[in-house]
Amino acid sequence: MSRTSSAQREESRSRVGGKQQFSDNKQRMEWRRFFHTGVLVFCLLLLVRACLVSAFVIPSGSMAPVLRGGHRIKSCPCCGYEVAVGYVPRSGGEEIAHRARCPNCGQEFPVTDAPIVGGDRILVDKNVFHWRDPRRWEVVVFSPPEASVEDPLFYVKRVVGLPGESIRLWEGDVYANGQLCRKSWRQMREMRQIVMDMDYPPCPQGWSYRWLVEPSEGDPRLPRQEASFQVQRAGTEVLQGGTLTFHAAQTPQSQQCLTYRHWDYQQQREEPLRAENTYNGAVRGRAFLPPIHDFGLECVVEVLTCHPTGELALRLFDGADPAEAVIPIGGDQRRSYHLWAARRDRNVTTCAQPWQGGTSHSLAFACIDRRAVLVVDNKVLLWLDLPPVQRRGAVSRPLQLGVRGACLRLRHFRLFTDVYYYHDGIHASEQAAHLGPDEYFLLGDNSANSTDSRHWKYPGIPRSAMVGRPFLIHQPLRAVSVPWTKGSSRVTQMLDWSRLRWLR
Repeated sequence: MSRTSSAQREESRSRVGGKQQFSDNKQRMEWRRFFHTGVLVFCLLLLVRACLVSAFVIPSGSMAPVLRGGHRIKSCPCCGYEVAVGYVPRSGGEEIAHRARCPNCGQEFPVTDAPIVGGDRILVDKNVFHWRDPRRWEVVVFSPPEASVEDPLFYVKRVVGLPGESIRLWEGDVYANGQLCRKSWRQMREMRQIVMDMDYPPCPQGWSYRWLVEPSEGDPRLPRQEASFQVQRAGTEVLQGGTLTFHAAQTPQSQQCLTYRHWDYQQQREEPLRAENTYNGAVRGRAFLPPIHDFGLECVVEVLTCHPTGELALRLFDGADPAEAVIPIGGDQRRSYHLWAARRDRNVTTCAQPWQGGTSHSLAFACIDRRAVLVVDNKVLLWLDLPPVQRRGAVSRPLQLGVRGACLRLRHFRLFTDVYYYHDGIHASEQAAHLGPDEYFLLGDNSANSTDSRHWKYPGIPRSAMVGRPFLIHQPLRAVSVPWTKGSSRVTQMLDWSRLRWLR
């Protein structure tokens, strides 16, 4: 009996030892598999980096605000809007930009006390131009003329001129072979620069200085274009924080009209909108900056109540001609959406379901590069091209809104403009720049602070110098304060998720 129990104990020990050895071998195999997988992933990343994708850090602000170099970010003390200003030290260590100017309300404030944030990090597709040509308005990474094999250098700019074209810049726009180059709605949205964001109202005045209520007589659909009639500032019945509310549903003919005027809250006066990139800091002599003429708006419209014949009308003015859009509200039948331009000499229409009470819609309307575009619920509904003009006046009241037979609430309202290209270089200003059969004309979006095809000895960049196309801002940074020791904090840089996006 004792021999049997002893044999059983020995057998049990051998089984336990075998299980332990099997478990150790399994754990070693798992670690080995994990190590091999890590090595394989690392090799694949090296292969992708060498052959397919490269990472670059943006060193300067020549493409701001789309791509930022080293900069400082500080919230405006008047409206709370975050303003980014490029960090460009002189040789002696002194910064060029000491003060920032808020693009939202015009307030100036010191920015040197804000922490420095590193430039954006982008991923670049290195093979895209092996199977297709670079396209107009596309951002590219390339090797500039002054680069060499011993001293490699890479720039990032935007393609505006294609091979064989003659490029000329005029009033901020690009002309190729005498024809105005126009953007699609997607490109307009990609290159927009914010003029006003109503989610950030200035304190304590609010937005009442920028919205004027027009008299009720006149065209029931659209406010009048002239600015000579008597107007009054919008009150709390129209403006509530950053929300616009139209009360025009008492009768089918009730109407309400608003005009936007560009009011500088620091100077306390109405001013024309000018080609100022606030990334460069507060600019002295702003009155000498060229006026801008391309404008657009976007917002969310809530239809509270409406009559069957209600309408929402919008007008944008570029200094030469108005572009007008009318959106039907109410009714069970399909109604016409209208888009007029050049004082109604040109028009397009389409029939669709009108907006109904209790619904919410996204709305965008732009007149950029003399192209009027109406976008409803993220779909381009109508577009119309206006003929180019040589001279346009300064604009301080670019936008008018009118509502008839409906009660509407406009939220997240933004007014924006387009990139303005200065014609101040040795090429494409007085005379057109002629490109060879394999050359491209490249410009920076921050035209006042960019060295590009306007300034180089030869304006054309050959296709062989193209490295690739950026497709992702994968590490935009922002400065944050984190607890460090007891009673103290430390400023560090973390990922800015709000600016992590694809570049189309």
